[in-house]
Amino acid sequence: MGFQAADLRQFQTTGLAGEVAREGPLRVAPWILLSTPEDNVIGLAFTKVADKTAQVGGDISAGAAFVGIMIRPKEHALVGSGATTLTATNILADGIVAQMCDMGILYVQLDNTSVQAVAGAVGTALFFDDTTGVIAAGTAGAGESVIPNAVIVLEDVADDGLAIVSLTN
Repeated sequence: MGFQAADLRQFQTTGLAGEVAREGPLRVAPWILLSTPEDNVIGLAFTKVADKTAQVGGDISAGAAFVGIMIRPKEHALVGSGATTLTATNILADGIVAQMCDMGILYVQLDNTSVQAVAGAVGTALFFDDTTGVIAAGTAGAGESVIPNAVIVLEDVADDGLAIVSLTN
């Protein structure tokens, strides 16, 4: 087994997507991941599939219950990809128990491709893609669901889409 070959983070930042950013009320619950064929990525939005089972994305307007944003990227074993076990990844396999946060102040990677002009402003509401769970800021459109009681608290100065958000469910 070789050493880790590369660091994929090429800019200075204050945190990683899915980390708790600040002290304050925090509500976290364990959920079993079941998102095939989509990837279970730390820092994305998840909804309830069955009792204590969550999937990435999901249509809240069709009755899916928001369970939270998957957090704690440093808590899980690094499995990498293929024969390279130290390849950096935030993707977890189905069947793993992961922590979902529905109340707290977290780092979230906002999707810059769908962020609207108002994105990044403190107080801007958050939504996620119903298929991928990718989070963005602004007004939700077709195929997107609003994250209840979630707003931007601070956008990272690196302008890479990393933001501190508050969930108060």
